[in-house]
Amino acid sequence: MMAGVLGAGLAVRAWSVARSGGALLGYPDAVTYVMAARRSLFWNPYRPAGYPILLRGLHGVSPRLRAVVAAQHAMAVAGALALHATTRRCLRRRELALLPLATILGAGSQLELERSVMSEAPYAVLLAGALCGAARSTTSARPRRWLAGAGATLGVSTTMRSLGGAAVPVVAGWAALQPGASLRARLGASGAVIGGATVPLALYLVAQRWTTGTWGLTRTVGFTLYARLAPLADCRRFTPPEGTERLCESRPAAARPGATAYMFSLEESPALREFGVPPYPLQAADHDAYRWPADRRLRAFALAALRHQLLDYLRTVGLGLVNFAAPHTGPPSVMGWDHRQLIGELSNPDFERAADPEVAAYYRDAGSWRNRRPDALHRYARLARLEGPPSAALAALALAGATHPDQAARRTAALLGETGGALAVATAALLFYDARYATPLYGPVAAGAALGLDALLARLDQARNGRRGAISARRGARRSRSEARRG
Repeated sequence: MMAGVLGAGLAVRAWSVARSGGALLGYPDAVTYVMAARRSLFWNPYRPAGYPILLRGLHGVSPRLRAVVAAQHAMAVAGALALHATTRRCLRRRELALLPLATILGAGSQLELERSVMSEAPYAVLLAGALCGAARSTTSARPRRWLAGAGATLGVSTTMRSLGGAAVPVVAGWAALQPGASLRARLGASGAVIGGATVPLALYLVAQRWTTGTWGLTRTVGFTLYARLAPLADCRRFTPPEGTERLCESRPAAARPGATAYMFSLEESPALREFGVPPYPLQAADHDAYRWPADRRLRAFALAALRHQLLDYLRTVGLGLVNFAAPHTGPPSVMGWDHRQLIGELSNPDFERAADPEVAAYYRDAGSWRNRRPDALHRYARLARLEGPPSAALAALALAGATHPDQAARRTAALLGETGGALAVATAALLFYDARYATPLYGPVAAGAALGLDALLARLDQARNGRRGAISARRGARRSRSEARRG
């Protein structure tokens, strides 16, 4: 069965590279990644530069979009195989390891994001690789090497998507909870993860500092926090810091948009109207060109709202988490694009036309690879939806992994479940639910679900064996009584 699932996934991706309608450049972020790879890596104030660095590296190998799409398809297959191998080692029914393999290779949003110039494919394979390495430490004679490698991989993933940093303390905490280990061993295991993550992150931060004069994965931490809190901020309940009074709004929270509008829409965002947009030098510039004093004011406003409206904020986090299972629950601010909207926007023709000049200046095959009309893979992706009840079912099964009779399986299930849960909470807490952000979590959650299903089936087998034993015992007792009466 594995050959069939893997073969189908490879065939679809080979068709994508050889015959499909084109690379998907319709998501607004796509062209900004190309601009960073082509011009200044750190020009974009909102996003880390890990993915543009990767694009620049791939461009050095082949200056074609075909190479980007092919590489991202290969990454997805590698991530699927890593999670398959991770779960297979722990399973009693090894065929259940097909669940994460089929989930990654078959999910429609996964396939379309691989075909896009977007950071999700490399981020997902790095997350899968880190989890695979951490799980491998449980059976290795040199666990700290595996844990350090897992930490380093998580550090690199954080430069692709800054939310990935939420996984580092979770994996470090998981590593410290080794059954029967001494305190020194626990601290050493946790330190290996943190130390491994620190190396790539430190190199990245130094490069950011050298180029822009600022520390941090991005230059708009305060603005991002403001965009998350602005949909619920009620200035009647706190005093806005000096210079931020005009950020207060009279419209009710239920009618406000999400964080994206507060960061990019002049009509919707009081911050953009008051302070303008952050600076983004497209070419190398001195450090003053990157500074934006408004970011501190926006952070102060957001923290004031958070202190005085903590319960309101926690409620929106809860509603954001609910959207993973039931999209469009709660106000618009806790929901981004659902599965169908994401698939449509990845090939938005208006944004593709706007991206053409920049993309054509960097890639030789840009004209032939622009997606002019939906193709068969696009139609398949719309139908192959894991969002909603399927995701909820996988998450519920993953929770059952905590009851697995095998200790190594329980440890692996805890790693997968805790990491996936932490990343889901971080998404809801710092941004909002969006099918794009949910897609990299499908693989780890499906791997955890395989372990949970294995645990449930093991319990079922035990119950059956127990009933059979009881029936046999009763039959034996009846035979003994019958023989006693005859005697």
